[in-house]
Amino acid sequence: MLNFSKSFIKILQFGYLFLVILGLVGEGVFYNAIGVKILRFSTLSDILVSPIATLTDSPARLVILLVFIGLVMGLVTIAYQFRDKKWSQKLAGIKSAENFTEEDFDIRYNHLFLTYLVITMISFYLGMAISFGDQVSTRIKNNQAQYNTKIYFNSGEAEQVYLLHTNSMYNIYFSKGNKNVKIAPIGTIKNIELTNNPKLK
Repeated sequence: MLNFSKSFIKILQFGYLFLVILGLVGEGVFYNAIGVKILRFSTLSDILVSPIATLTDSPARLVILLVFIGLVMGLVTIAYQFRDKKWSQKLAGIKSAENFTEEDFDIRYNHLFLTYLVITMISFYLGMAISFGDQVSTRIKNNQAQYNTKIYFNSGEAEQVYLLHTNSMYNIYFSKGNKNVKIAPIGTIKNIELTNNPKLK
């Protein structure tokens, strides 16, 4: 039985840094679709929490990612069980297993798991960023966005908006009837009202 403990130790050591980089790149790709240089409007704390926020924003995303990770573990486990076969050894990058010990096999297949996990995470975050960025851009262009949030400003004005993102300093949104991106500092806003919340219907 393949022991994934070595892989998970490496994940704990470098995983969060990798997630931060992925989250940063993913947000950059997403906001580039609507012409926003998000790094100009983000603090260090926003960047550090971005990968976690991306997952917790929708439970379905977390479930999908866990399913993909489970499939990767299953694939590598099956390959390990058939480690005496040429196709499995080729998959693990083993040219000749003639003098391999069980520990050597364990190291190679743990490395295979990490490689596939990295590919899965990159595909997940970038795929999601590209897909959602394109969806938002298309909705705004075709006037199909749901303007289900109302922002009340300190000045007394109010706007019905499609709220795209909120971080520690800014709200990024589209006003109804206006295709231009608007970015308002948190300090200028009195409160935000969800005018059409499907969870409370």
